[in-house]
Amino acid sequence: DIKNNYTEEDIEEDYIENDLEKEKNINTPLTPHPWVRYFARALDIYLWNLFFYNIVEPKLIISLYYKLGLHTEDTAIIELLLNITSYIIWIFIEALFISSYGTTPGKWILNTKIVNVNGKFLSYNQALRRSFLVFIKGLGLLIPPITLITVGYWYYQINNIEKTFGLTSWDKECGSRVITGKIEWWRCILYIASVLILSIAVSILKIFFSSRIIVLVFL
Repeated sequence: DIKNNYTEEDIEEDYIENDLEKEKNINTPLTPHPWVRYFARALDIYLWNLFFYNIVEPKLIISLYYKLGLHTEDTAIIELLLNITSYIIWIFIEALFISSYGTTPGKWILNTKIVNVNGKFLSYNQALRRSFLVFIKGLGLLIPPITLITVGYWYYQINNIEKTFGLTSWDKECGSRVITGKIEWWRCILYIASVLILSIAVSILKIFFSSRIIVLVFL
């Protein structure tokens, strides 16, 4: 009976082999594509902010800040708070996309997926953790001076393949990998068309609606 002959030592040995295989997979050098990741995230945030700033009235969020005791008339601070609020909401939506489809609209257009070391989709909690780590470590909480430093640092790090294997710290922590396939000509055309259509939509909405649209582009 195979089942009865399968001892605790065999089970422990299998776990060790699986851990070694996982370590091997996550330490296999990846070809970094920082600019593809940049443009993919840029399109995602462009699309999300188009939705956010026209569905959610910024004045309502500002009034919520006041209720929380954040009284300020500084336009720069208000815009920063709105941008951070918008992005935090996006984090939960991004995690849903990644856990369900392994990609987001921008990443799909540029043939990029986020999977675990076994090539399968992340769980929602894993994807959520990854998105928050990107926000904190990669984007520096969207605080401009910090963001410039963190983006520049990780651009250098993922290109230092000998040291990082093309992985960011959040991908190592979450056991995730960013896989970019061949970007065919039609994907480039689709990306450009998407940007043009969104830009036209922004212009039309600015004419017919009073709410502002703030476009963020971050790595």
